[in-house]
Amino acid sequence: MSRPANIEYQVGYSSIGYDHFRSEIMVNWHDGEKQSQTIYDGIYDRPPAKVWGVRDHLCVSMQACTRYEDSCTTHIIAYSYDMDAKLFSELPAGSNLCIQKKK
Repeated sequence: MSRPANIEYQVGYSSIGYDHFRSEIMVNWHDGEKQSQTIYDGIYDRPPAKVWGVRDHLCVSMQACTRYEDSCTTHIIAYSYDMDAKLFSELPAGSNLCIQKKK
């Protein structure tokens, strides 16, 4: 698996009440033709979801919080681009792949 050269993403979110937010992350790229895919669509507690790249992975994080408290858990999902399928696929145990080492 390898990734396309230029990846653009858009994070859209809106409040759905009760301190919750709905988020959609759309990825756009060219691999000979224009491609797009929604890689994340969900509800979480703290806006916005974050997106970043590490090596050949596209990473997404969001936070889920204990109601009425500041105790939050960060969830991280890693995606890899599958050239044959022309799609980003979620990787198991992706949070370890998304850690950026400090220099």
